[in-house]
Amino acid sequence: MIILGIIIFMMGLTLINPFYATFIIGMLNGYSMKSCAVVYAQQQFETSDFSSNVYRKARNTCGMRVATKRKQMGRIGEYNGYAKFILPFFSTLDLFRWLSINGITNCDNPLVYAAILKQRGYYEAKLETYATGVTAWADRFNFRPLIWLLLPLSAAIMYKIYRRKRGRRR
Repeated sequence: MIILGIIIFMMGLTLINPFYATFIIGMLNGYSMKSCAVVYAQQQFETSDFSSNVYRKARNTCGMRVATKRKQMGRIGEYNGYAKFILPFFSTLDLFRWLSINGITNCDNPLVYAAILKQRGYYEAKLETYATGVTAWADRFNFRPLIWLLLPLSAAIMYKIYRRKRGRRR
């Protein structure tokens, strides 16, 4: 029952928090933690650390425009030409889907990542501007919040082991 509660709690964090959504979706799709950090830095740059109107009003974590050639999961409308999502989770999921469709995997260098995105037509700004912005956010990144993701999982595992050992002694 405790494990189920932890799973539900983690799913809730993933649905509403772009940080956890980026790392969980990324790692489930085979991205390294460093690559997920670069993708998260891109999201921070695109949304001014999740304070832009596009993020606040459309729950769009990466400035994705409304797609015309592919389906966007969780999209419920449009906000000034940008896709409007039900939850930030779906915006993050859409970004990783776009990355996989365009063959972009595990790029842990923000400069190379920005160049690849530019080459694939993801953004229209100058490469130097975009690369500088993503790099600045990537340099600020801190892995410490991931501990909050790992602590409940490790606590649940330890509790399960404890219960098994305690049950055998009786």
